[in-house]
Amino acid sequence: MSERFDPLNAAYNDVFFDVYRYLLALNHCQDKVVADIGCGKGLGTYLISLVASKVMAVDYNLEALSYIDNFPTKCEIDKLCLNLELYRPPKAEVYVALEVLEHLKNPEFFLKNANCEKIYFSVPKNSLAVSDWHKFDFKTQEDVEKLLKPYFQIQELTLLNDLWFCGYGIKI
Repeated sequence: MSERFDPLNAAYNDVFFDVYRYLLALNHCQDKVVADIGCGKGLGTYLISLVASKVMAVDYNLEALSYIDNFPTKCEIDKLCLNLELYRPPKAEVYVALEVLEHLKNPEFFLKNANCEKIYFSVPKNSLAVSDWHKFDFKTQEDVEKLLKPYFQIQELTLLNDLWFCGYGIKI
């Protein structure tokens, strides 16, 4: 059992903001090999597939990955069942990691082993207060910068709707 976003059973606001964050990420995915890290049931994977040259859907939950087969896609999609706390993520030009870092006990392991040129990310503000499934807390923009700066040169970092820190960085 885990925290899992299900677009078919979610409130409109939740779907809207999830899709909105993915639409922001698409600016970094055009004609790229993209890994959708923590893809869940694949709504974001589908959106990325509309602009990317190839997508890797990465999640630790095999059942969630099976939903991706229900989406029509415009490019090749590889599904990878992977525990990001134990194994190095796949090589890709871009990682899209929305609502992922706060779920990791040791997000430094993932960031250190990231095999990408760029990462687009979002994390909820006050992560631990939002969900019992969250293991890492982001109260301020400085918390996000402190975690990412050893591994990525942050190019953009903003607070979206006073709920999520979103941005992207270039691998150092």
